[in-house]
Amino acid sequence: MLKVKKLIRLIHVICAVIITLNYLMDYFISIRIVSGLCVTIKLVFIISGVALFILYMVQNKAFHKYYGVFTITSVLFGFSFVQPHTVEYEKERLKFYSPYQGFIQMCCPLELYESAYGLFEKRLFVINMGPRFNPKQDIEIQSGRVIKFKNGISEFDVMSQSHLRRDSLMSY
Repeated sequence: MLKVKKLIRLIHVICAVIITLNYLMDYFISIRIVSGLCVTIKLVFIISGVALFILYMVQNKAFHKYYGVFTITSVLFGFSFVQPHTVEYEKERLKFYSPYQGFIQMCCPLELYESAYGLFEKRLFVINMGPRFNPKQDIEIQSGRVIKFKNGISEFDVMSQSHLRRDSLMSY
């Protein structure tokens, strides 16, 4: 039983290190682990924490307190930090994600990521589009690392008293 506890604790610590490094890399150099793999690592982290809480239930040690707090917060927050990003549009090595931001979120942010180094993605930019923007219809990837957003810019024309929508180009 002692070997099982050590193995699960090792898995838990490795997952914690990977998650921490992923957040730091995403924040400082805009490279992160592929979304699906990251969600799997986070789930293993939570499940191993709950398993360790159950295994250390009899003993009254610092480990038991940590895993208890870990389990309670996981249940209270409902695994909210495990939410994967939704892929809105994908073509070749590029993916447009609509990130999970909670129930009080601003409208329509899109993040463009490019596959990099196999298991990683590099964030190229974040753009905030309007609510009528449909990524599957309104995005066109052109040659030379240029993206065309159809009807991407909206301006109010004072003369005609209407909104004019124009295409916009973005280089990455």
